[in-house]
Amino acid sequence: MINTTATTTDTIIAIITHPRARIERSISSFPITPAIRRSAKRTVNTTKGKMKKKKTCRPKRNILFLKTHKTGSSTIQNIFLRYGDRNNLTIVLPEKYNYFGHPQPFNRSMLLPRYNQSSLTSQNNIFAHHARFNYEEMKSIMPNDTLFITILRDPVSLTESLFSYYNLKRLFGENSSMSFLETFFSISPNVSAYHALSYRRHLRKFGRNQMSFDLGFTVDNFDNLEVVQEFIQSIDSRFHFVMIADRMDESLVHLRHLLCWTVKDIIAFRHNARSGNNIEHFTDDLKQRIRLFNIADELLYKHFSDKLTRLTTKFGNETMQKEISHLKSTTKKMFHRCFKDEDSNTMIVNYRRNHTMSKICHDLVIAELPYTDLLRQKQSQLQPMTKVPSQDQTTTFII
Repeated sequence: MINTTATTTDTIIAIITHPRARIERSISSFPITPAIRRSAKRTVNTTKGKMKKKKTCRPKRNILFLKTHKTGSSTIQNIFLRYGDRNNLTIVLPEKYNYFGHPQPFNRSMLLPRYNQSSLTSQNNIFAHHARFNYEEMKSIMPNDTLFITILRDPVSLTESLFSYYNLKRLFGENSSMSFLETFFSISPNVSAYHALSYRRHLRKFGRNQMSFDLGFTVDNFDNLEVVQEFIQSIDSRFHFVMIADRMDESLVHLRHLLCWTVKDIIAFRHNARSGNNIEHFTDDLKQRIRLFNIADELLYKHFSDKLTRLTTKFGNETMQKEISHLKSTTKKMFHRCFKDEDSNTMIVNYRRNHTMSKICHDLVIAELPYTDLLRQKQSQLQPMTKVPSQDQTTTFII
């Protein structure tokens, strides 16, 4: 167990990177296999005078989105489900509900036969439902040019969201999330509670280092900091893009360029998100203790947040702000076309729709389970799995 009274995140990072650090190694579970980086072929034309670059590329259609819990992943999932639905792509769906096996690591035996036959796996386009990450098994059921994408969130806000959304305080007899968290992360923590959320986990799924757990990291290595670093490098090598929920607009702009999609393709309304009235606020001391308790997630998040910063710097901060402004404007127009407002008086944000509801408006806010049921029904009628050619073959960016 990490000593939360004497250790800071910066100290831990210094220990990891110090050349004399000697930490027990146990990294055989995380062989590092470089991800196959595939970028779209683009032609770039520079217009003299205005110096605008025109880029033409083909939209990406083969995507594996690894959902992580309470990170905004349902919002991003909706983007991928809509795109697959609209373009008649094959979306890999669970037989029932919205999970593939989790907390067991994914394996292809969890798939329905129509997604698992060797002759058909090359036709699978989008994987976007909850599963615990298993790179080799997931790679085996997707085309070779599949882009691997996931999303992370600041561990402090993630922890608060997990404890509140899943009402974990009731497991330990506390009346409020704040008092429970203050007790749980005190100098003398409840050892049984600590062990429960570290190893047994709530419903075997939820607890300490939630994002790392979803990404396949084993609980026995949570405090082995060198193994944590090896794990982070393995994730970096296998995922083409890691979004940051706390920088959602920025992440969406990068996602659009990676996928060569239009702005309308990546419009997103919040899904499964709590209203502001139901969010706790923490002291700085409590935040620090939460970060140390979730040290694997903290280091994972810092690595990819820093990477996003470098990516945006290379992209151009001024260009990024222009694209974010355009995305927000387009999203606002679509919102007013579809809805009156948000209802934030409930635990989860709801939308008050206008009298008429087009399919695009409906699909923007339909919840994961009913949308999955509709897609399951649609795809069960497509036997053999045939594709209707999409008219959207190329996208032109003017930067």
